[in-house]
Amino acid sequence: MFYLSQNLTEVVSYRINYNDGNLTLVGTSPTFANDGSGSIATHPNGIYLYVGSYPSITILRFDSISGNLSFVDSVLHSKTINGSAIHPNGRFYYTVDINNFSISGYSVDPNNGRISLFQTLTGFVGSSLRFIIIEPAGRYAYVADNSGNIKHLNINESTGELTLVGTVNPGSAQWNLTFL
Repeated sequence: MFYLSQNLTEVVSYRINYNDGNLTLVGTSPTFANDGSGSIATHPNGIYLYVGSYPSITILRFDSISGNLSFVDSVLHSKTINGSAIHPNGRFYYTVDINNFSISGYSVDPNNGRISLFQTLTGFVGSSLRFIIIEPAGRYAYVADNSGNIKHLNINESTGELTLVGTVNPGSAQWNLTFL
């Protein structure tokens, strides 16, 4: 289990005892810059963690034997990331920017976990984007905002590019989304 430390500048890892559910502290990442926002996404290979925050996205490597977290890379940007997700195929990483009303897509290098920006989707003015989730088959993404809307996006499975399909308003602000 991973979480952002109280000061939001480190990721802490705990090992779960599956016999009784107890947690044991096993590792703390190197310190990174953060203004108070943040979202952790884990790569499907179980090795890389992506911490979306301001002023950068921090990429960490997880050693599943020791529980240690080590620094891989830091990618500077000018976004206030409030939510992030990794595509199920592990090739794409997405962030939502609550203040600049945008969604960014990054390609993931499978050899070292590093990322490169390939798309910034804008035009969501007035709707503070909060959370992003990708359906398990990887064809669609859904983004919740403070206006109570859920945006539906197609994902090009070859390029990772997002295209807005439509919006649904279930009637109140959505803070979290999940799939069963």
